[in-house]
Amino acid sequence: MPEIKVSYATLLAAQADIRASLAGIKEKLDTLERNLAPIAAGWTGEASQFYRDKQRQWDTAAEELSALLGTIGTAVGQAHDNYVDGERSVTRMWS
Repeated sequence: MPEIKVSYATLLAAQADIRASLAGIKEKLDTLERNLAPIAAGWTGEASQFYRDKQRQWDTAAEELSALLGTIGTAVGQAHDNYVDGERSVTRMWS
């Protein structure tokens, strides 16, 4: 059976990196939206509708990305916890 090596610190660092990346993406998107709002406010008619449609698509994609990154971050954290719990259980069996 192959040996499995897990670095608990690496899993925790990966989870923190994922969360930081998610926060950074959200911050950049919020800044972009704030910067575009005054420009978009001046658009009328077809241009305004086109922008709103594309903005909705963008927002949906950003929400899906955020949800996916959140899920991945949670899964990495759960993997850490599961490995720690597994090691503790095995250690207790041999103690």
